[in-house]
Amino acid sequence: GSSSNDVGSAVAIDSAGNVFVAGYTVGDLSGIANSGSNDAFVAKFGVGAPAITSTTSTTTATPTTTSTTSAASTTSTITSATLAPIWTRLIGNASDDYAYGVATDSSGNLYITGQTNSGLFDGIATAGSNDAFLVKFDSS
Repeated sequence: GSSSNDVGSAVAIDSAGNVFVAGYTVGDLSGIANSGSNDAFVAKFGVGAPAITSTTSTTTATPTTTSTTSAASTTSTITSATLAPIWTRLIGNASDDYAYGVATDSSGNLYITGQTNSGLFDGIATAGSNDAFLVKFDSS
C-alpha cells in the first residue's frame, strides 16, 4: 500500500492461482507516481512466486481466500498460501479514476472495469463526467 488511502474493490484468481486486486489509491504504489486525486490500480500476486517489484515483503492469506467471477461462473480457493507481489499498475489521469471490478479469462487476459471523472482517459476523450471504462491487459 501507500502512505495515503488505498481501497481494494475487487479480487480475481486466474487458473494458475495468481491473485489480482483492483481498487483505487490517492498515493503512489510500488514506486509508481499517482497521476491525480484518485488513481485506479491493479496488482498481481503470485502464489509462492518470487517478488519482482521493489517490495520485498510477502502477504500470507489467512485461512481461505475465495473469488467468484460472474462472467466465467467459477470459484477458486487458495488456502494458507504465501502471496508475493509481482507487479502493480496505476490507471488514471488528473481527476478521479476508480477500479471496481477485475476478471480473467482462459487466455490469461485481465479485464479492469471502473469509473473515470477525467475529460481524457488513456488518450481517449470521455463523454462527460463519471464515465465507465474497461481496460484489457493481455497475457504478455
